[in-house]
Amino acid sequence: MPLPPPTPPPDRRRGALALGVLIGCFWLLTGCGQEPGSSGSSPPAAGDRQVESFTFFDLGRHSILGGAVRERLESELGAAAVERRGIVELAPDGRGLLARHTPALDRLNRRLNNDFRERVEHDVDILMYRYPERTAPAFESVRLVFDGRTGRPLHFQTTANEAGGDILAVLEDKYGAPRRIEDEKGPILLWERDDDRLLVLPRTSRLGRPEYLIRIYFANNIERLLAREARGRNDEGAGGARSAF
Repeated sequence: MPLPPPTPPPDRRRGALALGVLIGCFWLLTGCGQEPGSSGSSPPAAGDRQVESFTFFDLGRHSILGGAVRERLESELGAAAVERRGIVELAPDGRGLLARHTPALDRLNRRLNNDFRERVEHDVDILMYRYPERTAPAFESVRLVFDGRTGRPLHFQTTANEAGGDILAVLEDKYGAPRRIEDEKGPILLWERDDDRLLVLPRTSRLGRPEYLIRIYFANNIERLLAREARGRNDEGAGGARSAF
């Protein structure tokens, strides 16, 4: 009767477990392994093409924030702090960075914030996960911003720890090589797909450890939010004029 294989030492078992958790996190980051429709995605609206863009935990530009999605995110990232209205700030590392290197995003950011002249709140749902590393050890913080009316994603911002180096390899495997931009604060890695943007900023934390700022911008969804808000302001103005006469 053959002998059973030797039990690996505890350190090796812990290392294998940590690697398995990390691989699972990357699997979710790139949106693989999900059944169709499991993310809360819906058919595109009339005139809207179903264009593949970027995903985070299987949430992409056509996903809808609903109860099932909230429950899945809680199981993956822990409990969320929720804001029903709030500002939408797109700058990942100082507003000058967008102005210097991604002018289209800078223009969107100025429209969202009235050229930074005043605090502008929008009809959004903001989910903030402050301790995601308890269940998703690669991430130190996660902030997901959705359109409060449609439930479509607008802006995802996450910070990864030193595991971000491996995340970059996963992103390059899925989306191809990024455009590398040199900036005074450090390199910027940029992917572009049908006006949506994925930015990764490799940085050093205050404790001197590697960290990676990851930002996804669903530009078309942001444009729809701004267009709806502009229509609302026009309707209010027209209503005031009619009531005056």
